[in-house]
Amino acid sequence: MRAIAIAIGLVAVAVIDVEKGEAVIRNWVMSCRVFSRRLEHAMLELVRKYAEAGGVSLIRAPFKLSAKNDVARAALVELGFVDDDGESFVVPTVATRPLPPHFIRIEGATGAMGQAS
Repeated sequence: MRAIAIAIGLVAVAVIDVEKGEAVIRNWVMSCRVFSRRLEHAMLELVRKYAEAGGVSLIRAPFKLSAKNDVARAALVELGFVDDDGESFVVPTVATRPLPPHFIRIEGATGAMGQAS
């Protein structure tokens, strides 16, 4: 078996605010080229890393269900998010269950205060 590395460029962005002790995902966009290839697992791992470093214990994703975004809802559930109030999904910063391995290396990610990871 041989490992193959492919550089695919910028394919995902997450915008997160910290409010009331929670990391709130304002926008999470991923290219359809990489969706369902476990990049979403790597992204959550990165969000958790920054949230934990900032002393945040809960990650919230506001969500309004529509006929066109059930795939996004299913992805949140797969990642361990649970419906909190009918208007958002939440997941603890510290993982309560392991996610499948993703084999993805994220380079050039920036976090709080613009510091490179």
